Amino acid sequence: MPPHADHDQRRTQIIGGVLQVVATEGLDKVTMRTVAEMAGVSLRLVQYYFGTKSQLLQHTLAHLETESQQRWRHRLDMLDRATTPRDILDAYLDEALPTDAASREFHIVYRAFTAAALTDPALTTESLSAGPRRVHHEITDLIGRVHNTGLVDRGTDPATEAHHLMALEHGLSTGILIGLYDCRTARSILSKHLNQLMPAPDLHTD
Repeated sequence: MPPHADHDQRRTQIIGGVLQVVATEGLDKVTMRTVAEMAGVSLRLVQYYFGTKSQLLQHTLAHLETESQQRWRHRLDMLDRATTPRDILDAYLDEALPTDAASREFHIVYRAFTAAALTDPALTTESLSAGPRRVHHEITDLIGRVHNTGLVDRGTDPATEAHHLMALEHGLSTGILIGLYDCRTARSILSKHLNQLMPAPDLHTD
């Protein structure tokens, strides 16, 4: 195995320790020592790869963004070649919901970082907003592609509607986490909204 691959695995292993600590005990419990214990490595190894807690947290945020992109790309690869922009948007929003253990952990950790960034100088809101900005761009592009087919009202602004969808998805995700909605209900709400935005074409003729 190439040396750099082993280093990458070590970094991923340590970041996995951060994620487990945050998901089970909260972000305030993250220390270099607790992460080392959770990851099953020495404290010295954590310090070697990340230096400080601040650097460890920043690398964890970058890892979350990369992981989010990888999950989406994997979901996209599973779609049929004849998939429409609406189908892609359905899959995109469904992937964004906390519907399994992995995505639930992601949402819990991300929200913990978001709350902490408001008061912790070691974190920045800019690093947290990078992912949502990317998502907004991609959703805007998908809506724009449907818009060009005439299946979306011409008065609809794709960028504005992308913000609406992201806000709706965020609220539904929070609702799932706190038990307000189950996954089936959240999916139904998203689907209804998309049906209103992109009504099926009328195939009846006079």
